[in-house]
Amino acid sequence: MRRYIASRSANELVTQLEVEGSRTKAQKRTSGPHRGGFRFRRGSLFDLFKSPIYRGKIVHKGEVYEGEHQAIVDKELWTTIQERLKQKAPPRKLAKYDLLWALLRGLLTDPDGRQMVPTYPNKGTRHYVYYESHKDLARKHHAAATLIGQGELDATLPPAWSDQEAQFGFAR
Repeated sequence: MRRYIASRSANELVTQLEVEGSRTKAQKRTSGPHRGGFRFRRGSLFDLFKSPIYRGKIVHKGEVYEGEHQAIVDKELWTTIQERLKQKAPPRKLAKYDLLWALLRGLLTDPDGRQMVPTYPNKGTRHYVYYESHKDLARKHHAAATLIGQGELDATLPPAWSDQEAQFGFAR
């Protein structure tokens, strides 16, 4: 983590690690395929930098709790890393997909009575909006998911929707 602070960018650090031959931790498993042992990439570095485990914390169901293990990274270094990651993050067009793109959230159900939830796939630079059946993981042999494109629902939406949709590059 100190090397990231000393370097100019994550790409520079990835290059340094590649030259040194550094790899991710290899996990030899008896119960399944081995994992790890790969060269570092930007994503794997960012995963390490954001993991609260290094601060002596543990994550359970999306909540962060104090762990029983000792922190590896001190608070000052952790804060510095998090600030730099935030500072270097590229600007986003949309901070997140908000309820604007999910006007029908909680109102649609499929023919089997399952709730339909919004999904936002991308293909290249085009963004799409669909509603699909909520996956029922408890029942393995349940009917296939239903998928409805947002374009199929346009007739019921106000005309201003198309202007907002075009502004953010969403396609039908």
